[in-house]
Amino acid sequence: MAINPLQKEIMIRMADPKLNVSVQYSSFASEPSYRIDEAIEQLYKMGYITAVQSKADSHWIANLITPKGYALLEDTGLI
Repeated sequence: MAINPLQKEIMIRMADPKLNVSVQYSSFASEPSYRIDEAIEQLYKMGYITAVQSKADSHWIANLITPKGYALLEDTGLI
C-alpha cells in the first residue's frame, strides 16, 4: 500500500534527528486533527511506525519509525 503525502511528512519529521520528538495532531497546525490521527493509525497498522492511542482524548501519537519504515524512506529516497 502506498503512503500519502501527509504520511510521508509524518515519517520525515520522525526521522529527523534534530527534532527527536513524537508526532501527533498538534504537530500539524494547518491540518484537522482527525486527518493526522488517521494517517498515524494507518502507518501504525502498516508496520511503518510504533504508535499509541491516548486514553485521555483518543488521539494517536507516533513514537518511533520501525526498520520497515526506515526501509521505505530509504527506498523512496526520502532520507
